Amino acid sequence: MEQFEKGSIYKDIAIVQFYCGARISEILGLQRECIDHQSKSVLIKYVAMTSRSKKFLGLKQYPKNGQERVCKLPDEVFKIVSKRCKLSKNNFVFSNSVENIPISYRSVQYQFNKALQKAGLGDKFGGTHILRHSAATLARKVTGKLDGAQAITGHKSITEAEKYGALHSDVQAEASQAIFDLLKALE
Repeated sequence: MEQFEKGSIYKDIAIVQFYCGARISEILGLQRECIDHQSKSVLIKYVAMTSRSKKFLGLKQYPKNGQERVCKLPDEVFKIVSKRCKLSKNNFVFSNSVENIPISYRSVQYQFNKALQKAGLGDKFGGTHILRHSAATLARKVTGKLDGAQAITGHKSITEAEKYGALHSDVQAEASQAIFDLLKALE
């Protein structure tokens, strides 16, 4: 089984999930028909449904919030999607078999947790959802706006996006210092 090494399917899944701010089920359900090579974007439309034992059951026709969304990707990230489309032997962008099913959720979860352990983060973090939270937090931090977090995750509710794009005390400290410096300069 491939690990998080250069060119591995698991690394590719992680990168695309992060830049789409998506749930792992949305990335595993990604279909080749949802890739727009001209605009370098993906349409988050289908969701890979799994059983409690993480066995693939089928595709759901819409994401959790009921709304499709388009994710325009940076060129380097879109190259990953294009490469995976060419390598796929079926409709799923991320597939490791000839069967018309996505790569298994359980194998993705295992590889993510293994990579987190290797990075020394396994005691604090687990699973794939960390990428969704990280994308939202970084989007909020770099844009300075909560709607940046909402746009990347596709949340309908700004309250939900706020939970995902939580800024920690270091950002609060930076903001507090910047306000102090500005007011001091105005005196």
